[in-house]
Amino acid sequence: MRFERPRGTRDYLPPETYIRELIVDTAKTVFELYGYSEVVTPAFEHLELLEAKAGPEIREQIYWFKDKAGRLLGLRFDVTTSIARIVANMPQLPKPLRFYYVAPVWRYEEPQRGRLREFWQAGIELIGSPKVDADAEVIALTYRFFEKLGFEKGLDIRINNRKVADALAYNKNVEEELREQFFRAIDKLYKHGEERVVEELRKLGLTSEAIRDTLEFIKLDGRNEEKIEVARDMLKASERGLEGLKELENLVLILKDYYGIPENAIHVDFSIVRGIGY
Repeated sequence: MRFERPRGTRDYLPPETYIRELIVDTAKTVFELYGYSEVVTPAFEHLELLEAKAGPEIREQIYWFKDKAGRLLGLRFDVTTSIARIVANMPQLPKPLRFYYVAPVWRYEEPQRGRLREFWQAGIELIGSPKVDADAEVIALTYRFFEKLGFEKGLDIRINNRKVADALAYNKNVEEELREQFFRAIDKLYKHGEERVVEELRKLGLTSEAIRDTLEFIKLDGRNEEKIEVARDMLKASERGLEGLKELENLVLILKDYYGIPENAIHVDFSIVRGIGY
């Protein structure tokens, strides 16, 4: 009998295993250099937890099953969900927390180049610090990791601020219960293009004028300070939006002046809004 690998999985054999271990070791070295400690979490969690922390697209991708006691469980699609559970259950942990992880995750999606149903995720979580310095630390750490691997040439760092995204949604009269869908829609600009964004925004009931203004905002081009200045004028009625733009301005300065990241590698991009909330 001939056995085949399940669709969307792969085997790693030498010399790939050596290269893979080099990447993992480099990641751990950089993470620990910045003061992060490793966390290991279960491969599966209660399905209710996974579904609560996932958007509609991810819910459809969860590998779930019922155990012998009848409990509904699911393989993790993301390690951050497990980290969020740990932090919620252990509020006594001293803040800020600096955790890192390197672990396999699973998503039932169409296998494609560079994206399988089982893949490895390396990440860090800095929890409990509201300061812009914390954002800068995470970004700088990520940049140093790729730099160590020799990928610093042509590396782009694209940043936004959730307060700015919130202000944009409020400005376009997006109802509270539709905000997450609005954010997921504009986040598709970079990967799927303008037409897909327009299609998604129409489904949410935005007027043609609101869609046009939203596209104009998320496609702002030029130097970082120029984009921030134009955005400041467009969101001048929103105190929260102006606060977010000031934080973005400070973040760019910290990355350049404190961490020494080249200015041409840092790009303010108002279309970057991740959809999973913790």
